[in-house]
Amino acid sequence: MTLRFDFRQLLSVASMGLVVGAILLPILISFTLLIFSGELAPFATRGIGMLLLGSLIMQLIVAYTSSIPGVIGAPQDSPVAILGLIAVAIGSQLHGTSPDAIFITVTMTIILTS
Repeated sequence: MTLRFDFRQLLSVASMGLVVGAILLPILISFTLLIFSGELAPFATRGIGMLLLGSLIMQLIVAYTSSIPGVIGAPQDSPVAILGLIAVAIGSQLHGTSPDAIFITVTMTIILTS
C-alpha cells in the first residue's frame, strides 16, 4: 500500500481542526477559570496553558489511535466541576501558605487524577 499526499484532504482536515479549535477554546478557558478561581485566580493563565496543552495532546492521541475518521476528544465538564471543588478544598486547607504552594498542590492533584 502506498501513501499519497492529497492537498484536498489536508485542506479539509485543517479546516475542520480550526473549526473544532474555535469551538473548544472558550469551553476550555471557562473550565480553567472554574478550577482556578478565588485564591488561584492569579494562576489562571498558567492553568489555561496547561489545559490547552493537555487538550492538544489528547486530540493527537485520539486522532492517531482512533479507527473511526473524524472523531475528536475533549475535556468533559463533570470532572472539571469536581476538580473545581477539590481546588477550593485544597485552598481552604492550605489557607495561610504561599499561593505558589497552593497552585502546585492543585496542579499535582489535577495531574494525578487525570
